[in-house]
Amino acid sequence: MEINNMKALSYEELRSLYKKFLHSLNLSKSTVSTSYSDSFYLWKKGSKELFWNVVTSTDFESDAKEELLKALSNNSTGNVVSLVNSYLSHLRRFRLFLSSDGKLVPVENRKQITEKPKHKSREIIINKMYVGGYLSEGDNIGHEIINLYKADDGKNYIYLNSQGTIELSHGESCITVLLVRKFASKTYKILAKAEGVKILDFADSKLTRKERYQGQVELGLTYGGVSLVDLFNENSYQGSLEEEKNAYTTFVADRVIKPKNQIYITDDESVSGDNTFFIRTNKGFGKQTLREFYNENEKPDSFADLNQIIEAKELWEDTNTTQAISELPKLQKDPHFNFLKIIKQEDNELAFSNMLAYFFNINREAFSKFAHEVYSGSFVKAA
Repeated sequence: MEINNMKALSYEELRSLYKKFLHSLNLSKSTVSTSYSDSFYLWKKGSKELFWNVVTSTDFESDAKEELLKALSNNSTGNVVSLVNSYLSHLRRFRLFLSSDGKLVPVENRKQITEKPKHKSREIIINKMYVGGYLSEGDNIGHEIINLYKADDGKNYIYLNSQGTIELSHGESCITVLLVRKFASKTYKILAKAEGVKILDFADSKLTRKERYQGQVELGLTYGGVSLVDLFNENSYQGSLEEEKNAYTTFVADRVIKPKNQIYITDDESVSGDNTFFIRTNKGFGKQTLREFYNENEKPDSFADLNQIIEAKELWEDTNTTQAISELPKLQKDPHFNFLKIIKQEDNELAFSNMLAYFFNINREAFSKFAHEVYSGSFVKAA
């Protein structure tokens, strides 16, 4: 297809054609998704004319940087210089598409690639759970509650604190998520590991809250017959219902494995021991951040220490032991249960006397009724 004919295409028509081209390159799913969106940033934030002027410019590099810098400065609060380079790389790929004259070679008919495929890097994400003032406000339910249960569809979904979002570029790595909670100063208790992790498309941090929430709604997850959206619908923020909904899931995992016994990680070597593992870090675990990324190429020492724990089979259950809500055992009700059974004092007369004295002291009316109904009857019989 001639470029002039491409220019006549609508936004969706052109993107559809470009997506086929991206798939023909054998790119990862996350790379295709990101490039499919980010290549058209100037069109979305500027205009169709601006987009075509830039990608067909004879001085492409200079013109593209200039226009991206303008658009990002007006529409983004992130590191503009870094973002310019990212969006520029996607525009370069789109120009490759143009140079192919739009003639797509079916994947099955292309020549076999003989070069050795690149090694997919590995990344460990520490996801800190049950933290922050959000959980102490009203009756809020933490979004991370889903991490240790299966959804009704039988799959494990993971929420990444603190917003449930992530840059899709992390999907180019093989991800393992360690679910932890604060135990003591500089020490975290490991609750589980999530393996075979894939990023959900709508968890893309570059999407708007509305787009992320809509993707969550369309996924239609339920837990115990209750939709995930309804489960958190009454959560509040700073005293009022949350108006800006977000994504409540970030990943889908092949399996979530719990430790056989309690294990901990620390960045303080002096407190390490038999079941507490020291993790080498440059600056220690972040005090504020609720998630930390350890890529084997960028933080090899930290990755090696964490990976040693992950791969130690003796530390972990053999299979995924998480359950769906419907699989949980039903609570057995004991009509004769009372809290004295818990402390094994149900036959202690003094314990009963002290308990009755406490309640009668704070409720004199109850004592009066008790005395009238119990003791009056006893006096009559005695007479």
